[in-house]
Amino acid sequence: MKRYRFGFEPWGVALFALIMLPNIVWMLVAGENDLLMQPSVTPRLDVAVSISQILTVTGMICLRRCERLPFKPLWPLALVAAYLLMWALYGLGVNHVLVLLGLAVLPCAAILVFLAGRKNRIALIPAAVFAAGHVLSSFINFVR
Repeated sequence: MKRYRFGFEPWGVALFALIMLPNIVWMLVAGENDLLMQPSVTPRLDVAVSISQILTVTGMICLRRCERLPFKPLWPLALVAAYLLMWALYGLGVNHVLVLLGLAVLPCAAILVFLAGRKNRIALIPAAVFAAGHVLSSFINFVR
């Protein structure tokens, strides 16, 4: 823990906000019969995913390495851009398996790449659990 300190990570907040923005918009405009608004068939997995998501986001925005690290936003931002494209396709009615899985895989990949680039190994652990659980839950609920 000596390599880390509690501190505000503005890039982590920005990444989280970019990822959450289309989710919030969709929750406000989605219809009752929207595929993504259907009840989950994986409630226990969803609890584990939610807990790991909270730990991931907390680590992403509140834990920093003691040494100064340059931030290289290219890959996290490219993954978020691809994620936003998936939301746009979904909004246009494209329910293809690649779009549905892209909605799960791409934000997780952006977070994992961001945390690896920031050398935040503590937050990488719950992020890996979150990514695996989120993709599995999405596959079971929306693809299979």
